[in-house]
Amino acid sequence: MKAGGLKKRFMKIWPMFKQTTKCTVQASYSVQVNYYVSITLHGNSGKVLDATCDCKASAMGRCNHIAAVLFAVDDIVLEHGHHIAPTSKLCSWNKERKNKRDPQPCHTAT
Repeated sequence: MKAGGLKKRFMKIWPMFKQTTKCTVQASYSVQVNYYVSITLHGNSGKVLDATCDCKASAMGRCNHIAAVLFAVDDIVLEHGHHIAPTSKLCSWNKERKNKRDPQPCHTAT
């Protein structure tokens, strides 16, 4: 299944290893109807912590739009791998350089 029905995809990394995906899914029967889906996943395990959609079937727990977004997220991860945002990584630009110099006292200089 390809991510063809997803119009927009926004991912935010939250502290506590939660990842929220919000997107607009176009209805299969009408190009003028869109549903808004929000899914919160556990960052390490990928377990679905929360999922909501504004369609009528979501109230009964039978929403296909949430399933479509989960399949699309799975396709994206399989295609591009697990990418960690630079802002979620430890700071590497302020680390001390390894000093390869060997300072000597002035009186030993020739």
